[in-house]
Amino acid sequence: MNVKQIRLVFSALILLFTLTVSSCVTAPRPSGPQLFEGRWDDLGIYDAGLIEKERASKELLLGATVYHLDITIASDYLSLTGREQVRYTNRETVDLESLYFQLFPNVSGGKTTISAVQVDNKAADFANEPGDSALRVTLSEILKPQNAVTVQVDFTVDVPRTPSGNYGLFGYFNDILALDGFYPVVPVYDDVGWHIRPGPLYGDKTFLDASFYLVRVTAPASLVLVASGSEVRREKKGEEQFVTFAAGPARDFYLAGSSRFTSVNTRVGETTINSYAFTEQIAGANQALTFAAEALKSYNARLGDYPYTELDIVPLNLEAGAAGMEYPGVFGVDKDIYNRDVILEPTVAHEVGHQWFYNVVGNDQVNEPWLDESMTQYITGLYYLDRYGENGWQRMKQTWVSGWERAGRQMIPIGLPVASYRENQYGAIIYARGPLFIDALAGIVGEQKFDDCLRRYYESNKWQIVTTASFQEQFEACSASDLGALFKDWVLP
Repeated sequence: MNVKQIRLVFSALILLFTLTVSSCVTAPRPSGPQLFEGRWDDLGIYDAGLIEKERASKELLLGATVYHLDITIASDYLSLTGREQVRYTNRETVDLESLYFQLFPNVSGGKTTISAVQVDNKAADFANEPGDSALRVTLSEILKPQNAVTVQVDFTVDVPRTPSGNYGLFGYFNDILALDGFYPVVPVYDDVGWHIRPGPLYGDKTFLDASFYLVRVTAPASLVLVASGSEVRREKKGEEQFVTFAAGPARDFYLAGSSRFTSVNTRVGETTINSYAFTEQIAGANQALTFAAEALKSYNARLGDYPYTELDIVPLNLEAGAAGMEYPGVFGVDKDIYNRDVILEPTVAHEVGHQWFYNVVGNDQVNEPWLDESMTQYITGLYYLDRYGENGWQRMKQTWVSGWERAGRQMIPIGLPVASYRENQYGAIIYARGPLFIDALAGIVGEQKFDDCLRRYYESNKWQIVTTASFQEQFEACSASDLGALFKDWVLP
């Protein structure tokens, strides 16, 4: 899922920014029963979207948050109405008196309006936090550890017509509907409390637990929908379509669409890759498809298999130097770079890499962005090594060196929150100095041993959340090395 980050790519430092999404309030919708039939803990519907070996992992996530969403997109694409039911289990060790939902449209040029909230089928008190970027729902009873509660939220969203303030990640413009962070979402709760405040606009905005999403979309029949997860049901009545998607485990749910989309596809293992574009850009869609397939092969071999049966590439109208944006099972690429392979290839390889680091292995993207961004930059280098040999690796490494040099090769720690960097420092440190640190780590550990440790790190942290401390601990244990001095020089403040 985002207020987007600065991205460093093959030929130069490319700024990628994530956006945040706003919020609005609508007329109350009548209360009703559970949106979808079946038990909350019946996760079988998600099997269709998971490769065979990954299906067992969902059973390890019993107690993960489950979202049921029913949304209707207006015929002009400028608003949507929704009902969300969320089954939340307190997996902490403390009692909870309230739940929080982030309202990203309210900081992304749109607006979310909350009309009604119920907790376990009873009306509940709710209020927006200062800045309107979060919703606090007061629980009628204390939520004890290991107990669960069901929260229903009725909402509407005004969709912006211009990308001002959101870099093209959220809104409807130039015939593309992009719905980044459109629904109220429960942030991570940990030992510092609820993570409800989005970071600066030049970094990512989300920090979410792996969850399950069942989403029914009512939309004009002409709209070609692209979403996280897999389509599990489709109906059409007159000028409307009714499509249900199942996604999970996943860090977020994303939805985009256009009446002008066509697509090409290919298959890697159990995964179908779909690349969407306007008809006149189908050649670029084919190129993006080729790059994504090669990246999937590289990362599957090095890290472990991509978990889903589908991976989608969607063109977006990005601005301010943004080149791409990652979401679970789908990523966006600025449609203006579809005819510029020197930018398209590293962008696609980077966004594919985020499926491993950000989605499967989660981290606090606001306060420890290096854990997914620097790591994804590094494995993008490994993609170039696998595809083009040592020359490809050296060319990618040189972009990191050049990027760090733009910041005067300052010894600024890579392990800081986004807000601790000036905007003109962030890309140079996280996207350039960051992968150089990982390369230095591989040099100390030994490349073969490091490759083994990297794979173990991925496999042992699937669907969990890592920290800088746990990263260091796991690599020290795997390599039987004391890495304290290295982390002090590169990572720690």
